[in-house]
Amino acid sequence: MAPSISPNIDREQQDEKLPQRDQDVISASVISKVKRLLWYETGEGFGNVLGNIRSSWYGVEGVFYTREEERLKKYLPPFQYGLASSVFLFLNFRAISNPIFQRWRKIVLQRIRTSSSINNTTSLSASQQHQQQQHGIGYLQKKQKLQMEEGLKSMKVITDLLVSLSVGFSGTLFLLEAKREDMRIDYEEAPLIAGRSLIADEMCPGMLKLHRSNPSIRLVLEDTTWKKEQRKWEQLDLSLVTFETFIQNCKKRSDYESKIRKEQRKSENFPVLIPHTGLR
Repeated sequence: MAPSISPNIDREQQDEKLPQRDQDVISASVISKVKRLLWYETGEGFGNVLGNIRSSWYGVEGVFYTREEERLKKYLPPFQYGLASSVFLFLNFRAISNPIFQRWRKIVLQRIRTSSSINNTTSLSASQQHQQQQHGIGYLQKKQKLQMEEGLKSMKVITDLLVSLSVGFSGTLFLLEAKREDMRIDYEEAPLIAGRSLIADEMCPGMLKLHRSNPSIRLVLEDTTWKKEQRKWEQLDLSLVTFETFIQNCKKRSDYESKIRKEQRKSENFPVLIPHTGLR
């Protein structure tokens, strides 16, 4: 007679297989795609926040953003330093490539150099260039040369700009590195802040729309929530946890605003102030 299998053993085996099955459904490529979409939407919304900070925080309705400004203004200096370094570096690059600066630099170097051989070589090469210009290289060749020089100048401007932006962005990230954990928490809780929130106004609508319209995003974030609650010993992807928390807090704010507008019979775009205690 075949031995009977204990129901408890069957239950344990099923419990062990369930997480593996869930991991098989949500592949690494799906998770990577979801993170790209969320980061892209976050970057676009954050750009809108930076563009509207002056008019919102320091404008006519600035008093309504006081709580948010008090909490988040500590992150502004790294962006200001990064922008300043980018502008300074770009202007420096442009000044160095300026013909007037190049002529001045050449005169200074010629005065500093004491070696006669270098001076002779320089004068010789200068005379050779003068002779070549005197003989000419033909109209078409000159035109092609001018077009090539213009193209190189344009490429140099683009290169200088990209290098300057890269240095400024890297400097900003370096200054923000020490505040990473605080910044993550403040980002997650921004929609719950009292008064009005520029982050909630500019970032929540896009994130909520993306969450509603994309089943893959909902699946990945729900799986993240399940792991956070049921498998606490596993190492979680903090970026997904942050996105999931932020979207949930956006929902809380959106629900509260909809409730107040309905009670006061206001339009959908009517701004709502969160109580001084904030949302929970």
